[in-house]
Amino acid sequence: MAAGLLLLLAGCATPFGADKGYGGYADSPIEGNLFRVAFTATPGLGPQAVHDLALLRAAEIAQEHGKEWFSIVRENRGITTRLQLLPAQGFVTSYAQPTWVSTPNGPVMVMQSFPYWQSTSDPTNTVPVPYSELFFRTLAAQAAAGKEPVYQASVVIREMRAKYKIGH
Repeated sequence: MAAGLLLLLAGCATPFGADKGYGGYADSPIEGNLFRVAFTATPGLGPQAVHDLALLRAAEIAQEHGKEWFSIVRENRGITTRLQLLPAQGFVTSYAQPTWVSTPNGPVMVMQSFPYWQSTSDPTNTVPVPYSELFFRTLAAQAAAGKEPVYQASVVIREMRAKYKIGH
């Protein structure tokens, strides 16, 4: 069964979407045709995949703004941390004060139970997470951007979606 699950996961596409606290991209315009995109790893992604997916999002933004080309002005790559909830160490059932309830046959004592977390350590852990941050300019044409790398948006989108099995 574990081998079947592993095969099923191996064929899955890479999660690609806006970061909702578990990894993904965040982007914002800076001014004019200058933008910022950051991609933080989702589980199982290494630094190269994170950089590739930041490039993919930059290419999408370029096309969303009617441009086919973009150049990387500055980039930052590294490792950040994220809090991870550790598996439950156990629940204990506790009973509150007894409550007396009136019934046609006389009062009945009711004990209301509720579970509470019992842990001997902090239930969270920090884990290292690769990230890539790109500052880029959208371009109307393939222009010489000096030392800045220039990319064609449609090529980046096609290649990265194929490489990471991301649908349209």
